[in-house]
Amino acid sequence: DVTGVQTCALPISTVAQGGPGPDGLYSAPIAYYKVQRYLDVAHRDKMLLILDFQPGRGEFLPQVEHFAKFLADPAVSVALDPEWKMAPGQVPGTVIGSASASSILAVRDYLSRLVAAKHLPDKLLMVHQFTLAMLPDRQRIVPAKGIEIVFHADGFGSRGAKNNTWNVLHFPGRPFGTGFKL
Repeated sequence: DVTGVQTCALPISTVAQGGPGPDGLYSAPIAYYKVQRYLDVAHRDKMLLILDFQPGRGEFLPQVEHFAKFLADPAVSVALDPEWKMAPGQVPGTVIGSASASSILAVRDYLSRLVAAKHLPDKLLMVHQFTLAMLPDRQRIVPAKGIEIVFHADGFGSRGAKNNTWNVLHFPGRPFGTGFKL
């Protein structure tokens, strides 16, 4: 259960890039030692550490798996950022990306298996969204054992614009948490 967390840190663990990089994926991971610094602070201050993933032209799951040693820690959860999930030919920062439910569910299933295998408390899976097109088949995303899914309405605009986004995107009566960033 992730309730009762007083605060959290949200480092971007894979950062979308304007250029292809050596692997051609338009995304680069941050160094493990930087994640470890965040985790040390999270442990010291009893915080939740949420690793955020911007896959560029890559896929979420391999990027999340790259940080498996941190995800085995009870204080570490995951955020996925479809805005930075690019289709072939797209470049981060020039278009708003999108992700399929299957790419989100692959991460959900991986985390659920990890929680069970390591006897961990529930993990948070935060999915950022500020347009309907970012998650065109969002209705297919459903909870799994050990995973608390939160759709987080983030993005651009004034407070009024974000309130309008929230009214369009939130899921009344669905088995998820919802979040909002001003």
